[in-house]
Amino acid sequence: MSVEPPKILSYDDPDLDWDQSEFYRYKGEPFSGLMESHMNGRLVERVAVRDGLAHGYYVYWHPNGQITELGWNGATAVDGIRIQWDADGTITSVEKRWSGQLVQRLDDPNSQRRVVDVMSPADQQAFLANPLNFTRYARMEPVDTLFDEALARHRDGTLFDGTA
Repeated sequence: MSVEPPKILSYDDPDLDWDQSEFYRYKGEPFSGLMESHMNGRLVERVAVRDGLAHGYYVYWHPNGQITELGWNGATAVDGIRIQWDADGTITSVEKRWSGQLVQRLDDPNSQRRVVDVMSPADQQAFLANPLNFTRYARMEPVDTLFDEALARHRDGTLFDGTA
């Protein structure tokens, strides 16, 4: 009889094996669930993992408890939204990325919210068409839509629903 792995693991769990490539195994099997890290008793990182790879939302916190970064991993890199805050809670950066590559940003996310294409629409199409670019999980929605979705899910506590 096999034992179900826990749905939330700490990086210091003795049955967890992970390496620099960020592949997570629990008792030798690819892990699916949430990875968490604590410092001085406070949660500082939570990452969704699917089939051994970081996949889904992730959140990091400043030591004062204020969120510092929220984003979406697409199995190999940031593949969607990435939002950053300073220690006082002010949003400092909102970006849309594909395979870690910056595609769009939201200028002045705290008021005007102007979408800026960092990668031209033609370059976006070429990037997606290139089979060497791992974009299977790329989110196509504009950066402001991804921003609103991520903040709403964070506020209502559903950011990690379906993960653990």
